[in-house]
This record gives sequence, structure tokens and C-alpha cells, in this order.
Amino acid sequence: MDKNDILKHNEKSWNKHVEEQFRWTQPYSDNLMQYAKQGKVELFLSPNTPIPVSWCQFKDKVVLVLAGGGGQQAPLLALAGAKRVVVVDISMKQLEQDLEVSRKYNIKNLEVCNCSADKLNIDSESIDLIINPLSSCFFPDMNTVWNEVARVLKKSGKICYAFNNPIAYQFDYEKSNKGEFELKYPQPFSDIKSFSEEEKKKFLGNYTSYEFGHSLTDQIGLLLKKGFIIEDFFEDHWDSDEPINKYFPQFINVLAKKL
Repeated sequence: MDKNDILKHNEKSWNKHVEEQFRWTQPYSDNLMQYAKQGKVELFLSPNTPIPVSWCQFKDKVVLVLAGGGGQQAPLLALAGAKRVVVVDISMKQLEQDLEVSRKYNIKNLEVCNCSADKLNIDSESIDLIINPLSSCFFPDMNTVWNEVARVLKKSGKICYAFNNPIAYQFDYEKSNKGEFELKYPQPFSDIKSFSEEEKKKFLGNYTSYEFGHSLTDQIGLLLKKGFIIEDFFEDHWDSDEPINKYFPQFINVLAKKL
């Protein structure tokens, strides 16, 4: 299966998730939007802990919300004082959530762009800040995504992003859901390459998004090679009773700057 087939499959998957009112497709509450109008912003890129206010200097800036449709981060930043917000997603239904929120709150400084993260329809060096909520697990290849991030960001521009700790993908899937952690899959993980044919039939349905457990080398090292420095990071847990929470945080949030 080539990259285009993977992206088409994940596009259909996220369109379906919107219809099913999946958590990450539902617009933020009216309370959060009203707080944003007052400049009070809590921005979540992973499930449980917002990024520090110092990370997100977005006022009067051009902001790209990368693979972040769903009526969440993008309209929040647009209401809170960003000069212009562009939200990119492969799912048009996800972007329609952002458009719906824009109409509801009369937001004029938000644009949607239906494209993949590795082929951005955005001018070079036109973005001050990139916000990438947890979504790189759906990208087949991080190198091409980081190429695009480096291309569209201005010099000294920053990216705030979250990703899955790759070790979370290495355990036997069924046992880990029961709180039994047995290493099974080598790194890097891929739903397509790591699962046996029997496991694919068992775990992957027609509308199950393909996921990829990219290594730390790909999630951080490759970005550094594109001319970035890491300014800060923190780990985060699930905000639910996932068994894995007892042992280690599954998510990592990073602030990086383009030199």
C-alpha cells in the first residue's frame, strides 16, 4: 500500500469519525470560546495537560493549525487574537466543523485548507507559528512533513506539537488493554507492516485510521536536522483510566524554533 492509498483511507476514516461524533471531531464548548474572546486560552495538543501560555505567542501572528480540523484549536486562536489562522486537514468534514464554528462566532480571520501535512498548499516562509495537535500517528512519513514545516515557517518561527511516545505501540494490543504489558512489536510500529494478516482482520475495520508509531529519531531528530532547536517539552497522560497510565506518560509535547 502506497502513501496516497494510506492518506485516502485515513481521510475516509476521519470523515466517518465526524459522523459518529468522535471526541476529536467535536467543536470546543461555548464557554471555551467565550473565554478565548477575553484572551483566556487553554490550548490542548494532547488529552490531559494544556501547553504553557509562554509557548503560544499567537497574538497578531499568522498561525497554521496542522492536521487539526474539528472546530477546536483553530477557532479558539482566531477568537483570541491571532492575525490569521489557517487550519489544514485531509478530512473536509473536519474542516466543515471549523467553518461552522466560524459562522457561529462571526470569525473572519480563519481559513481552511483541505490537503495533507506532507504537501501543504501554503506559501513558503508565510507562517509565524504552527500548532500541531496529536496527529502525527496518522502520518506515514515524518521526513516529508518536517520538510513542509521547515518550508512554510518564517525564520525564528515556532512549532508546538504533540506525539505518541513510541514505546506505547510496542506492546501486545489486547493484553495491554487488560493491563498486561508484553513487548511484541518492533519499532517503528505500523498498523500495515507490524500486524499479521490475522491481526489486521481483527483490529482494523473499513473506517479504522491507520496509525504509525514513529521513533523519537523521526519525531525529534529529523526536525533538528531541518534547522530547528528544541526549546521545551513535557510529557502527558491520558485523561482516562487507560491501564498504561499506571506505568508511563503516553504523550510528549514539544516546543521547537526554526533557526
